[in-house]
Amino acid sequence: MMSSYLYLMFACCCLYGIDGGLTINMDQQARRQPQLNPTWPPPPKWNEKAKMARYLAHYSDWGVVSSISPDFNYVPFGTLQSFADGPMNNSSGTPYFYMADISDTRHNIEYNNTVSLFMSEAESPWCNKYEQDPEEPTCARLTLIGQVVAVTPQEQGFAKEALFTRHPAMQNWPTHHHWRFYKLNIFPIDGICLLDFYGGATHITLDEYLKAKPL
Repeated sequence: MMSSYLYLMFACCCLYGIDGGLTINMDQQARRQPQLNPTWPPPPKWNEKAKMARYLAHYSDWGVVSSISPDFNYVPFGTLQSFADGPMNNSSGTPYFYMADISDTRHNIEYNNTVSLFMSEAESPWCNKYEQDPEEPTCARLTLIGQVVAVTPQEQGFAKEALFTRHPAMQNWPTHHHWRFYKLNIFPIDGICLLDFYGGATHITLDEYLKAKPL
């Protein structure tokens, strides 16, 4: 009787161990698999430079705006900034911002409105999927350089649709902070710098950039 009981216990332990092991391994495997964001389709080929630049500018939701700070000894000062170049189905190539009067970026552009906007493919699931570090050239990054200006009344509707559909939380931000719409007027020459492969960065003209499509 005792031997039968021990045999049954041994069998149960083996079954539990196998099942538990499978469960743990499956959980670990699931954690390793990237959760692909449907708003980030597969990127263009590395040699389609203007297309890659438009891809990053359209599908990125945020970047780092670097501007000259009069409050910190006039050095470049980076701030995270949400942006959109249009609704998901309508890419313009021009980044639009929603900034409060009290924001550091807003204060800095009053002194000097020339800025750079940096964004990285590391925001997407693709670099992680291929085990690329954000600093590797094949994890593409884009810098747009130009001047931040207030959006004209004619563009207000497009800017609002672009930002509020891509960043719904913006609609509920405190109105007493005096939020306003801005855009980045990219310099025609030396305003677009892309690194998406080995061998150094590529400078893209504004004309090439605007003629391309994100995909």
